[in-house]
Parts: sequence; C-alpha cells; structure tokens
Amino acid sequence: MKKIFYFLSFFFLLFLALSVQAKKKKKKAAKSVPEMTQVDSTVFVRPRTPNEQTQLLKDTKTDEKQLAQIRVSFISRGAGINTEALAQFQDFLANYQKENHTTLHFESKPWGREGELDYCFLANEEEQIQLFYNVLMEKFANVDRIFIKQHIKCR
Repeated sequence: MKKIFYFLSFFFLLFLALSVQAKKKKKKAAKSVPEMTQVDSTVFVRPRTPNEQTQLLKDTKTDEKQLAQIRVSFISRGAGINTEALAQFQDFLANYQKENHTTLHFESKPWGREGELDYCFLANEEEQIQLFYNVLMEKFANVDRIFIKQHIKCR
C-alpha cells in the first residue's frame, strides 16, 4: 500500500514540475521583438506590442475621479435617509445662492438602495468654498445621517 502511495506521489510531483516548466517556455516565446518597418525614406517605425497598445489606451483614458472640494452625504442605516434634513438642505442651498449672489457648481449622485445621495461641490475660489463649508458645518454638523467632508472623492 505504501509503495502505491509513493508511486502516485512521485508521478504527481513529476507532472507538476513539467507543467510549470511548460508555462515558463510559453512566456519566453511570447516576448519576441517585432521588426522595424520603414514608413518614409527617413523614418523607421517599430510596430507596437499588445502591452504597449493597452498602456497607450490607459494613458489616454483617465478614470481618476476629480476631488470634490465639499461632499455632503445623506446616508442610511437601514431605514432610509433623513428626508427632513434633505429638504432643509435643498432649501438652504437655494437661499444661500440667492443671498450671496453666487452660483455653486455641484452634482447630486444617488448611490444606494435606500435613497443615499451625495452632493459634490466644486469651485475655483478657495475662499468661497471655505465660507460655504463653515456655514454648512454651523447648520448641519449635528444633524443625524449627514456627513460633510472636504477634499474627498465623489462616488
């Protein structure tokens, strides 16, 4: 019985070692350098490898999200968002823009199943956004299920 066990173990290890070596050979064969082709009488161009093409696509497509200067998040803990606070916030936002004769650029982004919502504010003027942040914190700092953060990515 022990002989059969050792015999099967030996063949299993041999099979494993051969499969690892075969994978290494395939990787080495795939790394061939393409030849140069002449496009003009003076310019030689080497065709791009698949890795270079995917890297080029990654460089042209930027998936990085812009940092919002202020993010106001209405969250839920299993019972939905604070709808009263959302109505107060929307009224406050409209009144703030009228009183200060300014237009705040923002996006509202829903992100959850229970009505979770983010307001992302962007502005070029740091003083204006800091003043708005201070007023927001005075009014909504202790309100349940609202988070107000600065310099954070939007969802």
